[in-house]
Amino acid sequence: MTRFLMVADDFTGAGDAGVQMSKNGIEAHIAFNTESINPEKSYVIDSESRNIPAEDAYRKVKAIYEGICGYSYEHHYKKIDSTLRGNIRAELQAAIEVLQPDLVVFNPANPDSNRTVVDGILMMNGVRICETEIMRDPLCLVQQDNLKILLEEEMQENVQYFTLAQIRNQDLKLDGSRFITFDVLENQDLTTVVRFILDQKKKVLWTGSAGMANALFSELNYKAPVLGIVGSISETSRTQVRMAVEAGAKLVEMNVAELIRGENLEKTADEAIERLKLGQDVLIVSAKEHEDYLEAVDAGKKKGMSRQMVAQFTQEKLGELSAAVLKEVKVSGCILTGGDTAISVHDHNHARGARLVKEVFPIVALIELEGGDIPGLPCIVKGGSIGTQDTIADAIKFFKQ
Repeated sequence: MTRFLMVADDFTGAGDAGVQMSKNGIEAHIAFNTESINPEKSYVIDSESRNIPAEDAYRKVKAIYEGICGYSYEHHYKKIDSTLRGNIRAELQAAIEVLQPDLVVFNPANPDSNRTVVDGILMMNGVRICETEIMRDPLCLVQQDNLKILLEEEMQENVQYFTLAQIRNQDLKLDGSRFITFDVLENQDLTTVVRFILDQKKKVLWTGSAGMANALFSELNYKAPVLGIVGSISETSRTQVRMAVEAGAKLVEMNVAELIRGENLEKTADEAIERLKLGQDVLIVSAKEHEDYLEAVDAGKKKGMSRQMVAQFTQEKLGELSAAVLKEVKVSGCILTGGDTAISVHDHNHARGARLVKEVFPIVALIELEGGDIPGLPCIVKGGSIGTQDTIADAIKFFKQ
């Protein structure tokens, strides 16, 4: 079992950053020293060192890290304040002396609480930290909000800084510096850098607030995204799709009318694959609105196709699309809405049947495909008019949890 150790400088920080472990399925406990901790469990240790003299903070934090020297924690996280308050230099120095990490990844950003890093400068609500009310805090020692300059001045080492453009283009390479910091506008920026650093297979001291903690623990406890294929044109299904998109799923539309007119599936498949590879849950729909269905019927009529033939054509294309996507991307599971859709996905992935697992919601079953291209693929299957408005969103949560 992977074990994690986080050291925070105050109790609220221990809570808001430490809970990132539990929400990602990692059981964690808060302690105030190392005397009674169980080395088989993950911990957040509160050093209560934010507002004490730097020398005292150094001694307290160093004693904590020396106290766990005999324990095998795979990942270490030094929690700091998202506005840079506290004894950052003293506590980092103590941690580094004991842990001897290969890399120190430093970023206090947390986009969920409007803490971002723009051109290397830490911002709060769009204002650089050194120009905010934080500076009026009598206990605040913040003199520098440019993270690269701050670290180089405090730690007397070279610091590598990744720009937002490098992160978004995934143009990331280590230059030999031990300290690394970077720009952050969105949570995905944190995830991109965390994933890159983890791939280096080095001993890392992660240093930041709850934002990078969530990115780290999410990546370590990564759950593949969910693929939903909605062939039903019922109002119930459209409402369920809207609710799932509001909850964070990404919509990919398969334009049936254009397919009838001669377009191929490549563009739709590429969009779905790209989003899934980014870790986004994807819902492929054949008709976002009723007007989309009517357009497909009209396009079919001009080709001599009846409504039934258009429906059969649509299900055939959804099956083909599922095979093209699932060939390229691993998913946690599939949500298949509409019986014909489920059959088409089954057939195009060459399954020889399915194993009934259980009822996950009223009249909504979880199955596993047997044989074929993706044996054991878990699928939640439901009729188009079955379920509440949250059923698809809840199905995504089911696979993630």
